[in-house]
Amino acid sequence: MGIGLRNEGDTDIKMVQGTVAFRDPLGGELAPVIDIFPDTILLAGNPGNIGVYLLDGSVRLGHVERDMVSTVICITGVVLADGSVVKAGT
Repeated sequence: MGIGLRNEGDTDIKMVQGTVAFRDPLGGELAPVIDIFPDTILLAGNPGNIGVYLLDGSVRLGHVERDMVSTVICITGVVLADGSVVKAGT
């Protein structure tokens, strides 16, 4: 499974900290939460692919209709091209 991110800022991103979760309409977990590969590079204004993951323990994800699945991407920090760090809540 591939998951895409897009950097809509003016500065390249050299590292990403965050997670991806798959939820049903009731908020139930359809697969274990996945950590985004931290060395993901997102060029300014360009889409990026954060990786291809095997979803171990994701039996429910294969049985729930696609339109009933919510993908939740939570970015908690990034390292910009100039080395500055931006963390959520700061």
